[in-house]
Amino acid sequence: MGDVGLRETNSLGMAIDLWACVAICSYYDPDTSCSNIVANDNIAAGCMFYGFTSPGHTCGSYEVEDQNFKGNVAHSVEGNGARIYPNRSVS
Repeated sequence: MGDVGLRETNSLGMAIDLWACVAICSYYDPDTSCSNIVANDNIAAGCMFYGFTSPGHTCGSYEVEDQNFKGNVAHSVEGNGARIYPNRSVS
């Protein structure tokens, strides 16, 4: 995906618009019901703030089944490539 631009009006009535090409389970964070989402080998370009927001893997785990976010590339982003936050669906 690419060239994700700023909306002029926010139809949801929120105070801030969340700008990312790909926002995985971050909109309602810390909602713990979002689980088993996999985003691997994607490209995000021309994003306004983040290329990706995504929950990370379990600390210290390098198991294949715990690799829910890998191989993704963000470029030409006005802010940051990715925001990785704690996965709330695991303890």
